[in-house]
Amino acid sequence: MKNSIIVFLLLSLSVLCAQGQIKWYNPMEAEYPVIQNRGWSDEIKNSYQRLPDRAEDFVRKSVWDLSENSAGLAIHFITNADKIEVRYGVSGAFAMNHMPATGKSGVDLYAIDSEGNSRFITDRYSFGDTIKFSYNDILEEEKFKHGYEYRLFLPLYNSIEWLEIGVPESAEFAFIPQLNEKPIVVYGTSIAQGGCASRPAMGWTNILSRKLDFPVVNLAFSGNGPLEKEMVDLISELDASLIIYDCLPNMTNLTAEEVKKRTTYGILAIREKSDVPILITEHIGYLNDRMIKGRKEVVDMLNRASREVFDSLRHSGISNIYYLYKDSINIPEDGTVDYIHPNDLGMQCYADAYEKIVRKILNMPKGDIKTTQAVSQRREPYIYEWKERHRQKLDKIKNSPPKKVIIGNSIIHYWSDEKGRESGPESWKEYMEPEGFFNLGCGWDRIENVLWRVYHGELDGFNAEEVVLMIGINNIGLNSDEEIVEGLEFLLRQIELRQNDAVIKVAGLLPMRSQEERIKRLNEKVSVMAKINGWHFINPGVNLLRNDKIDESLFRDGLHPNEKGYKLIAPLITSDVGKSVISGFKAPENKHEKSTRLMSYNIRNARGLDDITDYDRIANVIKSVRPDIIGIQELDSVTGRSEGVDVLNVLSRKTLMYATYAASIDYDGGKYGIGVLSKEKPISVIKVPLPCKSEPRMMLIVEMDDYYFGNTHFSLHSEDRLKSVEIIKKEVEKLNPDKPFFLVGDINATPEMGEVKELLKLFTTLISPADYTFPAGSPHSTIDYIFGYNANDDWRVMETNGVIAEKVASDHRPIFADVLIK
Repeated sequence: MKNSIIVFLLLSLSVLCAQGQIKWYNPMEAEYPVIQNRGWSDEIKNSYQRLPDRAEDFVRKSVWDLSENSAGLAIHFITNADKIEVRYGVSGAFAMNHMPATGKSGVDLYAIDSEGNSRFITDRYSFGDTIKFSYNDILEEEKFKHGYEYRLFLPLYNSIEWLEIGVPESAEFAFIPQLNEKPIVVYGTSIAQGGCASRPAMGWTNILSRKLDFPVVNLAFSGNGPLEKEMVDLISELDASLIIYDCLPNMTNLTAEEVKKRTTYGILAIREKSDVPILITEHIGYLNDRMIKGRKEVVDMLNRASREVFDSLRHSGISNIYYLYKDSINIPEDGTVDYIHPNDLGMQCYADAYEKIVRKILNMPKGDIKTTQAVSQRREPYIYEWKERHRQKLDKIKNSPPKKVIIGNSIIHYWSDEKGRESGPESWKEYMEPEGFFNLGCGWDRIENVLWRVYHGELDGFNAEEVVLMIGINNIGLNSDEEIVEGLEFLLRQIELRQNDAVIKVAGLLPMRSQEERIKRLNEKVSVMAKINGWHFINPGVNLLRNDKIDESLFRDGLHPNEKGYKLIAPLITSDVGKSVISGFKAPENKHEKSTRLMSYNIRNARGLDDITDYDRIANVIKSVRPDIIGIQELDSVTGRSEGVDVLNVLSRKTLMYATYAASIDYDGGKYGIGVLSKEKPISVIKVPLPCKSEPRMMLIVEMDDYYFGNTHFSLHSEDRLKSVEIIKKEVEKLNPDKPFFLVGDINATPEMGEVKELLKLFTTLISPADYTFPAGSPHSTIDYIFGYNANDDWRVMETNGVIAEKVASDHRPIFADVLIK
């Protein structure tokens, strides 16, 4: 019995000792600001409040009190601990009638692994005088075994009095400093504050922050966000990337005129200080408005007043203002806990709608394949911290804007950076430094990681003379050549958008041991892609080869050059290539314009001049041009001639684009007509018959988010073509005048003919009359066109346009034009 008691006491003591080995970290005692997603940190310092102390003197008391809630705030840290504990105290009640304690007063923890993947962690929690969340038996990070980056989201509807994070004493732990990127700032109501999410990370501003991996400052105050002057003036002090006003649900007691007055001030007060984009959001409506009298009318009045101000200011010349419609959010019937406050399902709908429009506003598109989806990484924490290097680079760029930049992976990173690990310091000093190059390389980066860095500001705030991109070697083995090329083009478009005055050089991948032949083929594809887009392709790696294999004497490890190797590639990188491959090239004047590539191609049902029907050949022509949207003429659908093949659907599968078809006639057991392939799914489709004395024709119009795109194939007879022009004139007038309209197609008329002249009374041709398109083998006539509708001025043409020199695939040559859409 005595022995049993001794064993029990020893076990109890061991447990107590284990509990005592937890080391606690207080964010308020960190050496630098660590509270994420907050403005005015220099003023607020050691507090979990959301407004600076001086605001208490002029905002209403209810606003000030709610500003002490920690909605949207987060703490980021790094640790390799297998156990994490969070303990804290709050000043208010744990729960509300319609919001659980986990949402109102709880915390949420997410881990980010070495590949940038986010993982939600949940284990045990308890609510008392001290609230405790415990996370036990955390699995070791799979690849590099240096722990995870963690993001702790704080309570949505309570005020933190104190908070500590505990890990075993033996574990590594470090707070991540507050991000130095320009945040998205949200001013709103209880919905934006987080009511009524089940847990903090499910508030829509936090979901948006996680989706974009971007700081979002939450300035929403339950029942107290009616777009007040005092808050607008405070927000105007912040250096934001985007300001969102989602205030209408708290403006139901105001008149339409007061709503207009406040909305006008909210926009103009910001615009007086900066050109930051502003997004106005409509009232989402009440889910009981079909049953409760008067609810719908109130919402309609508010949204109508808001839209009138938006339209008026936009047409008066106020730029970079945007509008999110109620229908775009589209909260489902089961998406709220009451008549308006979203549950988790509703919050997800909010976040999805915001993600879509914010990505467009901030030019942060997300593609369909890995190489076009921006993501962070942490693959070499034993050498450097990736995000800390990113932070340091942003600070250096801000303090000393670079003249030229070179972007890449470890080949660039360790060329001159990371003291003690530099591989080519002498060549950097001899060639790169005199030219003013700034090193933006990061070890182990892939294409998608560079895309993240571009989205997060590494090319913002300065005008470089030259940008060199050398990336993709770490995608070998993970991605196909096509995915790598598509990723590079996707990335380069984002670089071009942010550095529109710079000479852009695309460096081919350097040769790698055992991969020389594949890299040679890949570089050939990159060269073609660069030429089409007007970027300069350089291939410095050829200097590192001997008899088509790498010269081992020029490498450290078969991948990274040594000093001798760097000295051979540096002159090719720094050599002057001139301003642009394409004469007169004009890039976007500001980053809020969207570049869109339009294309038109009469494919003769994929039957080439060699009399071979080859769908792969046509698809490869289209993919080589990489249009956002293309109008295709002469398309069979399950005809005898095409052996039952639906040609457009075949091309859709091969190009991974959405297909929209319009039949002109019944033919040979199927249909014959025109079609559109688009990277994004059309919002709506309009099919306009063009009656003719001979063979009936068709115009197909697809509505996209930012524009309308029409495709047609005119008759061979002039009288029919003139009638078609008159029909087009009437149809265009029916379209939303706020969206640009582009028309492409085979007009079967040369520029001097009357029908083309009639079209040019309404449209501007984006293709030079001297760009002959027919016949493909030896063209002497222009009968294929891309037009832009003159009545809308929210677009302009870039001078990257023309005819693709494809001589065999069809009897017409394809044409393309790049336009910028506001």
